[in-house]
Formats: sequence, C-alpha cells, structure tokens
Amino acid sequence: ESKSKISLGAGKTALPSEIIQLRADVNYTHIYFKDGSCLFSSTHLGLLEKRLSGFNFFRVNRGTLIKLEYASLFTFSKCTNKNN
Repeated sequence: ESKSKISLGAGKTALPSEIIQLRADVNYTHIYFKDGSCLFSSTHLGLLEKRLSGFNFFRVNRGTLIKLEYASLFTFSKCTNKNN
C-alpha cells in the first residue's frame, strides 16, 4: 500500500491504511480511524470512495465504505477495532 496521504476535505489528509470505515451523513462523511478517532468531513462519500479506490475499500451499501481487512469486525450499531 502506498504511503501517500489522501485529501479528506478542509485541508485534512490521512494515510488510507489508517482509515477503517466511512459513513455517509447526508452530504457529509464520518471517517473512522484505527486509533479509534473519528473525523467529520464535508466531503461526500462518493468522492472519498474515488480517492480510496485501489486501497482495498468496499462499498457495503449506499452509506458505508469499509476497509476489507476489518469487514468481520463491523456490526450495524458500531464498529470495533482489531486492537481492542
């Protein structure tokens, strides 16, 4: 995986390897990271999906994009992190 950061909007960037899940919230996106933190972005999920193309992310449904290596850890009510 590349060590290049991608733009998340509003001047924020992150390594794709640090992101585990993205959830749409109308025209905004909640971005969840491996360290348990979350970022609220004004960039819509469709654009972030394009930026993360090629980094092993999967569009589960209309409002959720997940990193495939974490797929077994997700539930409908919350996401957990492999480190917990």
